[in-house]
Amino acid sequence: MKIGLSGFPFSGRKTLFFILTSRQCKDEGIQQGVFHVPDARIDEIAHLAGATKKTYPQYTVVLTPPVDERDTKKSWIEPLRECDLLCLVVRAFHSPEVYHPRGTVDPQRDQRALKEEIMLADLDIIEKRLNTLTRMESSGSLTPANVMEQKALELCKSGIETLNSPVLNQYELSAIA
Repeated sequence: MKIGLSGFPFSGRKTLFFILTSRQCKDEGIQQGVFHVPDARIDEIAHLAGATKKTYPQYTVVLTPPVDERDTKKSWIEPLRECDLLCLVVRAFHSPEVYHPRGTVDPQRDQRALKEEIMLADLDIIEKRLNTLTRMESSGSLTPANVMEQKALELCKSGIETLNSPVLNQYELSAIA
């Protein structure tokens, strides 16, 4: 499983990455590391089976560059697209030595802003795909699977625009998976 860590500058995302992986971040580029999760159940099974070797679950952590709302290319979002889980790191600590890029510490505001940035990036992808499907429809090459995909994407687009989670049935989910 790949876990993507993202957040604004000085939010603590590099510290969390270090805590999980024991790897220092040298620059603001994309960093990857691995961490293992000890599990008492595995220990017990190994003990019962008389095993000398144990293998704990392993996770890959992807640290993205800090989120910059002025970055029109949204270069920080691309590595997150390949992750199975997103971890949005928001700053909830006050420190006179550490500057906050948004002026004040407000975790709820920062979390909302990060989610909105991700939704805008998703909306961009949805609109591009819907444009392609519309061109296919006008040329008469739309398949039943494309029709289902189009319907699901319209629901997702509407959900993002109204800030509501769309309710998709299993067919619509499979059409966009």
